[in-house]
Amino acid sequence: MIPFQNAMKNTGMLACLALTMMMAKTTPALAGDYYTTVTPAPIATGAGDPVTVDLVPGKEYSHNSNTISSTMSLSDSDAFGASDPEQVISFDGILPAAYVAGGLAGSGSTDSFDYSMSRAPLNDTIDRQVDALANSRDALFDQVVSNSTPLLISVHGDFANGSSTGPVIPGPPAIFYEKTDGTTGVWAYVEQVNHHFSAITDVDGLEIYGPEPGTHGVGESAIPAGDANIYSVDRDPDPMTGIDTPMGKVSAYQFIGPPGGGAGMSSPYLMHSAVVKAVELVTGVTIAEDADRYEIEVDALMVKDNNGGDNAADIPSAMLMFGDIGDEIIFSTDPFSLSAAASSLTFDGGELIHLKVVDDGGGGPMLMASYLSHGGHVWDTAHDVALRIGEPMRLGIEDIDAIEAVGVMQADVVIPEPSVYALLAGMVTVSLVRRRMAEEV
Repeated sequence: MIPFQNAMKNTGMLACLALTMMMAKTTPALAGDYYTTVTPAPIATGAGDPVTVDLVPGKEYSHNSNTISSTMSLSDSDAFGASDPEQVISFDGILPAAYVAGGLAGSGSTDSFDYSMSRAPLNDTIDRQVDALANSRDALFDQVVSNSTPLLISVHGDFANGSSTGPVIPGPPAIFYEKTDGTTGVWAYVEQVNHHFSAITDVDGLEIYGPEPGTHGVGESAIPAGDANIYSVDRDPDPMTGIDTPMGKVSAYQFIGPPGGGAGMSSPYLMHSAVVKAVELVTGVTIAEDADRYEIEVDALMVKDNNGGDNAADIPSAMLMFGDIGDEIIFSTDPFSLSAAASSLTFDGGELIHLKVVDDGGGGPMLMASYLSHGGHVWDTAHDVALRIGEPMRLGIEDIDAIEAVGVMQADVVIPEPSVYALLAGMVTVSLVRRRMAEEV
């Protein structure tokens, strides 16, 4: 067990969680106007074009109402765009005929998980802003690391290149792709994420390849069916105190509970100390134990937990914690500038770091980190994200706030990893198997 796991146990958090089960807040009252069940394309990888947004199942996003202006408050929202902290939204990505005809309709969307109050056992009852989404076994994780499938990213301020009054058809880009050869393009415009155009100012977290449809039932009786069981909240606070402490800050949580929410809770998954160590490893800078280090926080996330379950429908009920041999993550941070002489360092938020736990040679865990290499280049500070995605009007914004991996469009393919298509409760549910590296082809 690596040091930050021991420190976590010493705080008594895990003991508290093991003894306490709290009800996670669910908010089915305001579901989206409509949601169309996605018919998924086969999963394939390679150098081709990414599968289009309307053919990828189980899509979820979190929202940040803060655009370019730093004076605007952070806030998640529901499917209608109303402020609703810690709310996640499912979207189908399908544009109806009304949109094609020039109307205002767009992608179907509906409320998914709401993590509010799920950290109450940790003494954290504050409604915060969800900053990143992932699944404990993100699909195509290994393939994006090996540059054999397209990468998806969203950058801060989706209305920076387009009208903030909307709707504009097509509206501003919300999610971009990068193919394995470095070619980029728009994967989803705002109207392909939510049919309430004004509800989208910034896609701030993204999770795909989950169960389909996004809810069971509609309206008041809708039950979320997403698989975003790993999430981060803004500022990565210490949940026990609500402030910054050296060993207590948590950069990501695991949401534990049945796929419908119900009786559930959140437990610490990724400790802030591991994130700081990753930054130290890729930069060679030793970051001082002072207030500076608290400026480092997770902003986008993908996860491959070695014990994270086998598929999207199997959200683990056991507590997981990053730190076992075989665990891996890809993450970005918010932009930061450390001023202390001992740790002078600046990140623009466009850096993507691949952190993994390996055998130290004696059977124990050891952290290894590197910048992600994808598209024929390295995602480090020198890499110009705005130029890469062809967004000169992003005003130099480099801040990546959501990442994912997506398959490629092919007519006849060999599925590179097992998948299961099952009929569940009269509805098609797609379970995309996330297998260990040794099991992948």
